[in-house]
Amino acid sequence: MSSRIFILIPMLSVFIIWEIYAQDPAVSSANLGLTNMQAGRTRPPGWYYIQYLQTYNSNSRRDRSGRPIPGLSQTGSLAAIQQIAYISKKTIADGHLGFTVLFSAIKSDPGRGQEGTITVNPNPISDLVAGPFIQWYDKRLLGKPFSHRLGINIAFPTGAFDERFDVNPGGHRFRIFPHYEFTFTPLKIFAVSIKNNFYFSFNELGDYNRPAVVYNMNYAFEFKINRQLVVEAAGYYLNQFGQDKFKGDKHYYNDVLGISDTRERVFAAGPGMGYSFKKGLAVELKAMWEMVAKSRAQGFRGTMVLSYPL
Repeated sequence: MSSRIFILIPMLSVFIIWEIYAQDPAVSSANLGLTNMQAGRTRPPGWYYIQYLQTYNSNSRRDRSGRPIPGLSQTGSLAAIQQIAYISKKTIADGHLGFTVLFSAIKSDPGRGQEGTITVNPNPISDLVAGPFIQWYDKRLLGKPFSHRLGINIAFPTGAFDERFDVNPGGHRFRIFPHYEFTFTPLKIFAVSIKNNFYFSFNELGDYNRPAVVYNMNYAFEFKINRQLVVEAAGYYLNQFGQDKFKGDKHYYNDVLGISDTRERVFAAGPGMGYSFKKGLAVELKAMWEMVAKSRAQGFRGTMVLSYPL
């Protein structure tokens, strides 16, 4: 592992958990605070294993104006995501080709809603995600170190889904996630990392609900303490463009269910730290609190990431 800077995980976009009781359909799952530190700068070419553990607990449900909705209980979930990534020595457009595959399991605790207990699919297996990327190492921006990555992931509807349950770990639809991330290091002890994700959903045959396009940004302001320890101020932002559709009708949720605005939004911030061990293991810990949420839950998200070269 390089000793010049803390080089962590963070290969590509992934999905995390279904938001419970937002509206139907809920926004496509997103990479909310999974990859922050050194998002655009990863390790040298080779094989890597990454383990993500993320817990989420909501303290309120927010309406389209951001006001708390009374009568909805707290919800919670725990996601375990396994990622295998490969970065090749082969180059294209002066960048290194790579590929990643992700598997995940999700345990949800939805509590009770206004109409009684919310049911959860007992099968925890979520959708398979895979995709290619190009990694550019150690470029220059304004004369300072700049690394970045461009890729696209596809989520396949292989996870557990049963319409008898209110909450399912599988998305029941194909999703495409283009993403671009960078890490800019204007000072030896300070770096800024930004990861941009876009989420497009495509219906399976017989599935008429379609969430609108979603944008998600993860960010980190990183301060290097020494060769192994980095602290960060990190978080994420999510914004949904346009209204959700039912059978192609974007007015359905307003006309039939009385939901005038299905667009979701949330911002989160909190502290984090990363530590790289001499034998190759790297760990990142983050605690992020959500605020200004609209049409979705608002709460706390804690994340641990472990990375190890194979």
